[in-house]
Amino acid sequence: MKRIFLALLTCFLLSCSSQKKITENSIKTHTFLLQDKDKSKFELVEAIKEAYSEGSFINSPIVAIDGIVFKYDKSQDTIVLPLKKMDITNIVYLNKQSSPAIYGKRETNGAIIINTINLK
Repeated sequence: MKRIFLALLTCFLLSCSSQKKITENSIKTHTFLLQDKDKSKFELVEAIKEAYSEGSFINSPIVAIDGIVFKYDKSQDTIVLPLKKMDITNIVYLNKQSSPAIYGKRETNGAIIINTINLK
């Protein structure tokens, strides 16, 4: 009886963990780089990766720079933003529940809002 229970429990746990892997692999993540030439171009990578892992973003979040939505090729893994680190004054991450309130109900992937020194 114990062996049967242990076998069933093992099968259940293995099936749950494999379903989680499928879900995690089905989310497309992007790496956002800056136009800097040195290591500063990787400034946003860790923070955005953390937002993906926390579930704030799904697939391709909106990127708004000074209130203007930045269009990018969502099929690409790496996106270079037209900014340098020294231009950025503030970055706000909106999760997938908050982004539709600002960008409309079709925009449910989250948002990265970047303010720069050029913001008027």
